[in-house]
Amino acid sequence: MASRKILLMALGFSLGFDSIAAAGNPFNDVTKGHWAYDAVAELAAAGIIEGYGDASFAGERLLTRYEMAQLIARAMAKAAPEEKLAAEFREELNQLGVRVAALEERSDNLKVSGYIKSRNWSYHGTHRDYRGTNHRHEIRTDLRFTGRINDNWSYVGIVRNEQKLTGKDSSGNSYKNAGEEDSKFIEASIRGRIGGVKVVAGRIYVNMESGDIFEDRLDGIRVDYGKKYRFRGGYGLLSDYYYGYKAYSYNMEKQKYSMLKAGGDDGAKWAYGRFDAKVGTIGTHIGYYHFDSMSPLNTESNILALGANIPLSKQLELVGTYYRTNADHYVLKVTKLTPTATYGDQNPAPYSLNQRVRNDGFTMSLKYRKADAQKAGSYGLQLQYLDMPAGAILYHTSNTDMPSSLYGNSLDGKVAEPDGFRGWRCVGSWAVAKNILFTTEYCSFKGATHDRHYDSIYTELRFNF
Repeated sequence: MASRKILLMALGFSLGFDSIAAAGNPFNDVTKGHWAYDAVAELAAAGIIEGYGDASFAGERLLTRYEMAQLIARAMAKAAPEEKLAAEFREELNQLGVRVAALEERSDNLKVSGYIKSRNWSYHGTHRDYRGTNHRHEIRTDLRFTGRINDNWSYVGIVRNEQKLTGKDSSGNSYKNAGEEDSKFIEASIRGRIGGVKVVAGRIYVNMESGDIFEDRLDGIRVDYGKKYRFRGGYGLLSDYYYGYKAYSYNMEKQKYSMLKAGGDDGAKWAYGRFDAKVGTIGTHIGYYHFDSMSPLNTESNILALGANIPLSKQLELVGTYYRTNADHYVLKVTKLTPTATYGDQNPAPYSLNQRVRNDGFTMSLKYRKADAQKAGSYGLQLQYLDMPAGAILYHTSNTDMPSSLYGNSLDGKVAEPDGFRGWRCVGSWAVAKNILFTTEYCSFKGATHDRHYDSIYTELRFNF
């Protein structure tokens, strides 16, 4: 709280009282010889300040926030330009390192934020690459640069550094990528509005069905319009951002995988549209997702999703989604691989044996509360059961080396399950302190047409800045 006398001197300058009139003093505790006598008398005469019921001014008393608000309101009513106050005290403000916004043409238009996090995996399963138990550890840093283009448009760029630290498999051998370090520009986009439509274009973040179908970066454009009735859509090409790994598509006639081309006229295309509507307190949506030449089923994947979000209480929500794909048009006929076989350009085939794949499935989740990195002590829990059909999983959001129905053992370690998979996923997050978030995730998945299973525990400690 400021001293009343100091504040009143500032108000006097801002109101432009170049000369002090010989106004009468209405306060019995401000003597004529006091250094602030003239200012107090002038402001009282202007109706800016008032005394207390006993006709006192109480000049040594501290102002409350309510009194400050009242003084400012009265001063503003006198139509005093804020520039006068800023100009009068420019030197003092500059000495304090304060920038006077009213006197600057524009503020700095580049902001930097990001995070650093420690990531740890522990696996147990019967897949040939993860027999028994193994683990690995890495450090990831993301730097996000946001630049203001104008009032409606901005630029976002994200640089990611990953340090893959030493890990061990069940035989005591070092993790195959231990000691590697890599830095990449993973996102570069412009974003803004065209009328009421939000637009993001470039190398962009794409999340399809809360990551159950896809969560990663792609090249293209996405749009978002509406609130109660909301439409979201996107279109683009498979980017070659994927850490330099190869992506494969399975050819049914030749019964072998071929490497996908990224970008250009021959690039694999993706597109989606989703419509959300609120029915009372229940959220509903329908989504359609298309991936051209990005499926192990043949040349394309078409996925229909129908979902609902049902609030069970203020903190508890039930979320369910039904999926149907075009996988029923195909029968996978490939040779079973032995546990010693390796993926490569020749024939990184799955274990499917002359089986007609399943084309529909569902997910069901219970979500309790939500962790907010800005609120220390907040937390969130999610329990999810997944029964995903063939062709519906392009790059799943789970922090495990499975599942993916596209990329084989080539993209970020994910293991191919083109027939689909089922299993449980449990995620818990806790804000240890402001901007410090701890997350743990347990996954237990099994392929839809075989007995291989994948169990993993993932932990993450994230520091936002």
